Amino acid sequence: MKLRKKTSYKFLSTILLVVFSVSAGCVKKVPEAKPRVLENVKKLGEEEREEGLAAKAIEEEKELIPTDPVGLFNLANKKRKLRKYKEAIALYRKAIEKEPGFVEAWINLAACYKKLGRLDDSLSALNQALIMAPDNPVPRVNRAILLRLRGDYDDAIRESLFVIRKYGNIESALLTLGFAYYESGKDKMGIYILRELTSRFPKNYIAHNLLGLIYERLGYLADAVDEFKTAISLKKNYYQALVNLARLELKLGRMDDAEEHIAKAVRARPRGGEGHLLRGIIMRKKGLLEEAEKEYKTALRYLKDRKPALYNLANLYQDYLGKPKLALEYLKQYAELLGKDAPPEHLKEVQKRIELLEKMTSAKMKPKEAVEQPPRGDVSGEKKTGEGNEGARP
Repeated sequence: MKLRKKTSYKFLSTILLVVFSVSAGCVKKVPEAKPRVLENVKKLGEEEREEGLAAKAIEEEKELIPTDPVGLFNLANKKRKLRKYKEAIALYRKAIEKEPGFVEAWINLAACYKKLGRLDDSLSALNQALIMAPDNPVPRVNRAILLRLRGDYDDAIRESLFVIRKYGNIESALLTLGFAYYESGKDKMGIYILRELTSRFPKNYIAHNLLGLIYERLGYLADAVDEFKTAISLKKNYYQALVNLARLELKLGRMDDAEEHIAKAVRARPRGGEGHLLRGIIMRKKGLLEEAEKEYKTALRYLKDRKPALYNLANLYQDYLGKPKLALEYLKQYAELLGKDAPPEHLKEVQKRIELLEKMTSAKMKPKEAVEQPPRGDVSGEKKTGEGNEGARP
């Protein structure tokens, strides 16, 4: 296959990895102000309880002390590491108020907004960083990532290519470009870029997982299996690659291999909805219907997109367990989530099934009339690209 031939950009030159969120180490630290000792702390009694309260008060006072931009920035970074993003945002903003040109604070502020799903606010913060430092590649790479997450694939591609041409072979820019090509359906360009990336940064497991998805979509299933396995070898118990590999093995009819991989995925991430959904499909195919029911319901708790679990439960109750009332309940929930963008033929099929189940549950239909439908197939959900690149090598 010609696509597998190694390629490279002549204009790419290797430079150091650019990290998405700038750590506190990027800024020269200044000594923090010495903590003010509260008078009421000094006057506390000698009992252990009061001493404990005094220690707590001193610790709280320490946290309130920073008034300089760097001190605020460092404290904000600590909050961000603890995933206290709202508190971190307030502190970054205070640092920026005192020093509007604090580029690193703008970048990390954007990272917090991104974690909260506030992509417009994140993009606005990165634009401010670029105004302050137009030659800094970090905010520009992160801007490309945000554009891709918003679905602005053409803009994300342009921004990524600009970074690569100006600054060289930045790993995160190549990864963002690969994602944008894959998600916009430009598979050949995606392979070209991801091969360049994995040749220069062979330990990038997200790139191998993404490359596997492109090969699978193009029908190169053996190559896809190889890439998923490579991703797993680079990161033990890599959840998304395990799920993708199990799904592909199931498609290839290798039930035992699929079951082995999905068991590892569920152990790696017990609250991963995709893993439980696939495990439910495997249990259903093995005839373990109660286990399948349990796995589908677990998936329903954790999946953001609940439609595959709802649909599979409706199928299970209607076609295998003979529980039309439950089938109707889950199928109605599924229909409500489908939306107008669903394929018209599928919408008609679901509506007909709902009407059929309503007749069955209202006792207007004889049992024999309800047995003519062949069992329906399972839905395994969307293929997963990975955690998403955060600007730096994962």
